[in-house]
Amino acid sequence: TTKQISYRNVTTNTTTANANKVVAETTAAAAEATPEPPTARQLATHAVKCAIPMIGFGFMDNTIMIHAGHYIDCTLGVKFSLSTLAAAGIGQIFSGIGGVVFGDTLEAVFREASGGTAVHKHKLSTAQKLMRSSRLAGVVGGIIGVSFGCALGLVNLFFVDEQKANMLKL
Repeated sequence: TTKQISYRNVTTNTTTANANKVVAETTAAAAEATPEPPTARQLATHAVKCAIPMIGFGFMDNTIMIHAGHYIDCTLGVKFSLSTLAAAGIGQIFSGIGGVVFGDTLEAVFREASGGTAVHKHKLSTAQKLMRSSRLAGVVGGIIGVSFGCALGLVNLFFVDEQKANMLKL
């Protein structure tokens, strides 16, 4: 027998066997459209992938803020009687500018450096990346990365003469 079926605004004449085949293919396509959730290993790899560039960003952020803030504290802070905290806040402005300027460069360097590692295995599909679990893993990875990078950036405090600004302000 011949039946007329409509599929996505396309009308075709087909036999019952062909109609069943179209239905089966449509069902299979719908099943493929719903991706499997990422595995725990994929989520962990995704978190690490998101953390790596943020380590560099956190380190650069603290490095620029500490040194710019210290310089401002010893110059403008002395001249205008700014508090150390105000100088650090102004230093953070320069640190934010540095993040914008160097952010893409740092990310590219870290992406290139980790190119041959296991971080790039277990790739997520585009649909999996949009899942809540993947987005959460990426955010958590970024938070851990930037926290670790900022902690590493505190090493810069060993190279700052904390007494200099206090002596200049007297």
